[in-house]
Amino acid sequence: MKLVRTWPDKVPAHRGHVVDDIPHFTMGGYDYRPLFESVDDDVLIVEWDIAVGAEHFADFRDLIASDPDVVHAAPYRIYMVKRDLGPHWVMRRHDGDDFRWVEDGDEACHLFGFGMTYVPHEVWRAYKADQPRGWVNDNNFSRWHHESVRAEVPIPWHIQPVHLHYPAVQFE
Repeated sequence: MKLVRTWPDKVPAHRGHVVDDIPHFTMGGYDYRPLFESVDDDVLIVEWDIAVGAEHFADFRDLIASDPDVVHAAPYRIYMVKRDLGPHWVMRRHDGDDFRWVEDGDEACHLFGFGMTYVPHEVWRAYKADQPRGWVNDNNFSRWHHESVRAEVPIPWHIQPVHLHYPAVQFE
């Protein structure tokens, strides 16, 4: 398994980010296809603005080891200040006619963010066979996964990385 911290080619101004020893994979336009095509192994993605405690890394590693052939995604809150949605979990569930944000206690999601996600190499190969060209992001990959691989991805609520994309100046 390859652990990588995805990194934008240019960090946006005034955005929190993590400085650690995880190897960076620099991406243009937040396109994950070059990452998946350059790694001939399973991939554990941790995005550039996701902080993870050591115990959560250990728990996630154990979760992956217990079922290494499936996608695993950790829940984290996102802060969509421009849309004034308030903090909510990054994952979504299909609820009747549309997708809704997951709520505390939901057992599984249908769509997930790549913030802290494990993707087995065989799942990527299946995606690439089905979608050989084009931009790859967490939305189109997780929709494909929901429709083509596994409808639900269990939510490991005991593992909660922190997304640093929020304006800290609001707390002054």
